[in-house]
Amino acid sequence: FLQPPNAAALHDAHVNLLALGAIDLRTKKLTPLGRKMACLPLEPQHSKFLIESIKFGCTEEVLTIAAMLSVESPFYSPRAS
Repeated sequence: FLQPPNAAALHDAHVNLLALGAIDLRTKKLTPLGRKMACLPLEPQHSKFLIESIKFGCTEEVLTIAAMLSVESPFYSPRAS
């Protein structure tokens, strides 16, 4: 059965989303940026910098960085048994 997340984890996630601008502090609802972020299957920080990269014209580079940060280390090679 699924266990609910602990209160500290929920609080930390809420603070993180507030800091990223995904939640409006006054209304406690998603902002337009938060709605865009929710559409991307990425960590909140990664989705924010990917969305913001459009403003700076570096989306291709940021997409590469987000992809690299979203996986286990690609440089790990298990030893042969």
